[in-house]
Amino acid sequence: MLLFLACTYNTLDLLEYDSYLNELVLYKNGSGNSYVLYKDNVDKLNSESLPLGIVDEISVNKILINNSVEKIILTSDGINVNVSSIIKENSKKTLKEMVEQIFIQQKTIEDDQTIMAISVIKN
Repeated sequence: MLLFLACTYNTLDLLEYDSYLNELVLYKNGSGNSYVLYKDNVDKLNSESLPLGIVDEISVNKILINNSVEKIILTSDGINVNVSSIIKENSKKTLKEMVEQIFIQQKTIEDDQTIMAISVIKN
């Protein structure tokens, strides 16, 4: 597989679901924080590696996510508010309303601001 990068430095958040193994895996490389929401808990996941393109070797964090996950929120590095507390304060609201609250509390715009919210539905 060839990967062409349009910019000098790039970050990566890749979420993979394996339906055969029933596993959810998050791959992170130099990206902003991610938040995994369980019924009574929020786990903040961050990337300890540099963005792609800074060094020659690629070191991707592989994080196995517990099957009891209900929601996942991925953010870019331009989001600089306390997302964990916003999630906890708005736990009864929809994902859309949570994301809106994150943007409302964002005071300054210094970088691009991207949020992806995922609801995990079990069959």
